[in-house]
Amino acid sequence: MHAIVKLQSHKPGELNEFLSEYYDTNLEIDKNLRWQKKYENPIEITDLIAAYIDNQENFDIKMWISLDKDIFIKISEYNANEIIKYLFILFCYHHHFPLQLPFLHPIQDLCLLALLAFLLHFYQKLFLL
Repeated sequence: MHAIVKLQSHKPGELNEFLSEYYDTNLEIDKNLRWQKKYENPIEITDLIAAYIDNQENFDIKMWISLDKDIFIKISEYNANEIIKYLFILFCYHHHFPLQLPFLHPIQDLCLLALLAFLLHFYQKLFLL
């Protein structure tokens, strides 16, 4: 299963600025008002969702995600945390083996790292570190 993220802006250069900050490189999409990317692992979109929500005051961008063919969910400050939780539950806990240390399954390793990165990001924002 894969995930698709779509971003849309009405201001030229805004998507480039947001995505260049997120990916820490200039994507050179200054004139684009729409952007779309397919992610093979849906867990990968959790950080992008969190960055989108954290930067809503700085950018006038809309985000949609798709986990099922032709069905898109608009991301907002009201549903972002629940969607992130759902992604971790569905793709880390439900479909894979229980956590077994010290020898993790490669998918578990990725899920655990993604979860830790999300929690670190959340606590940094919470405590303004």
